[in-house]
Amino acid sequence: MNEVTFALTVIVLFLKGFTLAGIQGINRLKSGVMVRPEDAACFAKQAPAAQELKIVERAQNAIRNDLENVPYFLFLMLAYLVLHGPVLPLQIYAAIFVLSRIGHSYFYIYPRQPHRNRVYLMGMLMSMILSGHLLWLCFLG
Repeated sequence: MNEVTFALTVIVLFLKGFTLAGIQGINRLKSGVMVRPEDAACFAKQAPAAQELKIVERAQNAIRNDLENVPYFLFLMLAYLVLHGPVLPLQIYAAIFVLSRIGHSYFYIYPRQPHRNRVYLMGMLMSMILSGHLLWLCFLG
């Protein structure tokens, strides 16, 4: 069952990342604002813009933040699978982590503080708790 939890976590986080990339592409195409000369020439038929749209920058920042956080959580989940940890705790950690990452992306695209910070910290807390649970499994489990 932990394998299913892992698979669902990966799928949902992939779809979330794909959505952020889609937000970038759609907004670039709709607005015609593109900073790369080859993109501007091919898709917008105009000179490149000096800077990205704010929503495109925000989506890119959310993707970067995911790349700093999501892989670690997934590696921790894999270690938990290898150690055959109990199912329910991993389901709880994964659900909260995924919801926090969705919330973080949402609050990055539609800026809201302190909400973005709070959901970020919630995800970090799940990573820390999972790592602590792994240590417990390694030495006491």
